[in-house]
Amino acid sequence: MKKTIYLASCLTFLALFTACKKEDVKPNPTPTTGTTTNGGGGSGPVINYTPEQNKANLQQSGLDAMKEMDDAKNMKVLENLIHFSELVDQKDPIEGTNVKALMPIIMVNALTNFKETGNPEVVYAAMRQTKSFSDVDNAEALFNEIKGIYTWNASEKKWDKTASSSFIFKFPATKNNIGNNATYTIDYTPYKGKVAATELEGNMPSKLTAKLDIDNTNYLSFDFNASYDGEGIPTFIASNLKVESFNFNVEMNSSSSELSSKFSFTHSGKNIVSMACSIKGSFAKANLETLEDNVKNVEDVDKVVTSMSGYLQVYNVKLESSANVKAFTDEIRAKGGSDNINDDKVWLDLVNKHLIHSIYYTDRNAKIGHGELYMKKYTNTYTNWVNGVAVQQTETDEDAGVRIVFEDGSKIDLETYFESGFDKLENEFENFLNSMENNYDL
Repeated sequence: MKKTIYLASCLTFLALFTACKKEDVKPNPTPTTGTTTNGGGGSGPVINYTPEQNKANLQQSGLDAMKEMDDAKNMKVLENLIHFSELVDQKDPIEGTNVKALMPIIMVNALTNFKETGNPEVVYAAMRQTKSFSDVDNAEALFNEIKGIYTWNASEKKWDKTASSSFIFKFPATKNNIGNNATYTIDYTPYKGKVAATELEGNMPSKLTAKLDIDNTNYLSFDFNASYDGEGIPTFIASNLKVESFNFNVEMNSSSSELSSKFSFTHSGKNIVSMACSIKGSFAKANLETLEDNVKNVEDVDKVVTSMSGYLQVYNVKLESSANVKAFTDEIRAKGGSDNINDDKVWLDLVNKHLIHSIYYTDRNAKIGHGELYMKKYTNTYTNWVNGVAVQQTETDEDAGVRIVFEDGSKIDLETYFESGFDKLENEFENFLNSMENNYDL
């Protein structure tokens, strides 16, 4: 039975949103107002939409998110960062040291890539790094060696250094500026405790900050904070990057009972894309070391994981999921164990009961519906050769399918729902993948 179909469908949900362009879809049809009391995140009368109206709404939310991303790509400060990167390329500020290996400089390059692709993942990748430097033996020692004020000397096309406890660049904000009216300041506080591996000694930050000021006005700020346990394993990592009115946030937590992460990309407090996940269970080192011996069947999973939850929100549409793993495995045991459950329908009922997915609008009291697995009938026609003669044969069977159950009670197979009306989105998604391949050599 294909239990992974539904998860793949959730990813398709995001892909359809991020692949579209704002001129592809017309405004939504006028919604109807219902009288029921259940719904999404909002108050007042519940708004009911037909499946076709929801389809238009989903596309429109993707277009709105894409428009915000287009605006982000046009942030004025990105041109200043591109110019700074060109100056560093033109003359390395520190001979014999790869300045581009510095985490704040990696982030500058990520932002310039974001301007080209509009994909926030390139920024998240830079923000998620737990090491503050890359390709260096000891980041703390290197920072202490290279810290200072590096001022761009336009006449000699080089950087002049003076003493400072911070790592500072002073440079012209644009090619047309005569004076050094931009300042990029980096400060580093190292983690001093025990490390998990010798090569991490001196390479793990407790705090790292960076800010870009132009004409004494701040346009970019970055804060990285990390906490570690007694063995030097990160238990908390938080990165916040503010560029003009846009915010990129990453947060990760780790303990013996819960693993969680959050990502968000917002504009003036308005969500563009955000996601979060949490896994609860027993992640103590001793338990994980015996994992292979203890987990033999599906019902043994609760020895490690007891529950999972998460959400994906694109603009104003939120897909929320939760799984009561412990209740799921307990019910499997009550039925005699997974080896004794041979009926696919029983498995589907178990998954639908304990794995809950709901989709709703966050800016109005309207729920789109929820997803569920079901037994989908299919017909397969094939040619069979009998005594040298081609014979057309047909077989009918069932397999696990995914369908959307809308608030009006109607049920539509997910594949059927998306096979019409989304042609342009599919084409744009192909273009998106091609763009990623060209830019990142995937």
